[in-house]
Amino acid sequence: MSNFTEIMLRPSGQFEHPNDVLSDSRFDTEQKYRILRQWKDELEQLSTAGEENMTAKEVQPAAQLQQVSEALRQVEMMGSVAD
Repeated sequence: MSNFTEIMLRPSGQFEHPNDVLSDSRFDTEQKYRILRQWKDELEQLSTAGEENMTAKEVQPAAQLQQVSEALRQVEMMGSVAD
């Protein structure tokens, strides 16, 4: 199992789906929020690179971005998180 620091380096490599972050009992609400924000940032960078034809293969970042954004909304509803 990876620790929080390792997961923050590349969340998409550690979790198959954003809901897996939500159900992971190793992390509190703040940590889940930070993991999902990092994942969202990663996807936004992939999307930008794709628009600039810099990436040849990746899972559809737009679809994953929507899933991560929804998971972030769920975490925000769980309690107060710092932005």
